[in-house]
Amino acid sequence: MKAILFASFLITSLFAKTFPVNIREGKKIITKQLELENLESEKVFEGKYFKIVKALETDAVSFSDNQETIKRAATVYYHLNIARDYFKAIMPQNQELDKQMIIRIEKVRKWDSSIHSVKGEYQYNGSLSVPASSTLANIGEEICYGENNSDCKIVEPWENEIWFFAPKLIKESSTVEMATNYIDSPGYKKMLLGNLLYADFTQFMFSAFQKEMVDDLLIEQHLYSMAMSIGLTAVLPKVLKYSAKLFKTKRFLDSAMIPEIIYHEYSHIALSTFLSLGNSTAIGEGFSNYFAYKMSKVKKLGANSKKYYKGELPKKINSKVLYSIEQDAVQSLAWGSFTFSLLGKLDVALGEESEVILLKSLEYLNGHSNLRFDFTKAVLSAIDEVGKNKLALKIAALNVFQEKGL
Repeated sequence: MKAILFASFLITSLFAKTFPVNIREGKKIITKQLELENLESEKVFEGKYFKIVKALETDAVSFSDNQETIKRAATVYYHLNIARDYFKAIMPQNQELDKQMIIRIEKVRKWDSSIHSVKGEYQYNGSLSVPASSTLANIGEEICYGENNSDCKIVEPWENEIWFFAPKLIKESSTVEMATNYIDSPGYKKMLLGNLLYADFTQFMFSAFQKEMVDDLLIEQHLYSMAMSIGLTAVLPKVLKYSAKLFKTKRFLDSAMIPEIIYHEYSHIALSTFLSLGNSTAIGEGFSNYFAYKMSKVKKLGANSKKYYKGELPKKINSKVLYSIEQDAVQSLAWGSFTFSLLGKLDVALGEESEVILLKSLEYLNGHSNLRFDFTKAVLSAIDEVGKNKLALKIAALNVFQEKGL
């Protein structure tokens, strides 16, 4: 028995090496030398639950790699263990959390659902929770791509992974420009025209009712208003789209260095039994932001991290943005603050039962659920199922929905 205890102590001592890890201290990100839990190697970043590899390599990152890579690997490993402990406490039956995951840092190739990643197609500045290979993937096949199909590979199966892309300062379209691309689409212009003409007709009927007659002047005013609506529908999206192009943004994101981004990505993995990976939705992104906040206590995700994060506004739990149909329809808005702020208000309104209720609401949702109908119904159903004072909780939830424009 003494020999076993001594061996256990010896192993612990061997692996009790400290590494540079980025953590939040107050609002700032600082670097501290910290020990890493559950390591199973004295040479590489491989532990019981996470194996940190660089890009497409198969071996774990070495403790003797360059300083920046070691810092990224240690920071990711440290915070992923915190995230796993958090979700294991609230989702003890989730056996997916007990598997070892491959975590890729400094990734530069884009993800492809059929072959995992593609040579020659690059991506920087971000992070991604990658779904395991499905029946649609070309497992076992030799796939050729690139110029003249000169690059070939045998596609092997893969499990859920998290990728942290390499940082690079680049100019790209702003969120405003992406949103205006949608506004200039035929579908949106059709909806806009329909709403404007309906408002014109309603005003015409109201005026006619007040006058108790329809005269030439009223008809002329109505036709003029209709012409303005048609013109506005044609011109406004073009003006907005052109104006947005004037505001290119410089973007830089070292996602492996920011704790709440690491929590956000692991939340996607932990919640993937409810919300499928591989497709960003307002609900999926919002819940991952919410749980990142619960773990980090950071109300502005990404704030005060200028060394690692440039080019986009932080995600704010206190955002004043109200619901609009675009929150469900425009994918770029899924990465905004609306759903995060909605969940933040529910977190306060539902009090000590908020976490249990919101987690239960996920059982009524899937990757195709929307906010206005599916999410609101899911929360009320969760209150029915697990809430204590059901009436008071429902009133509190409905007040939040009304306040946020739902």
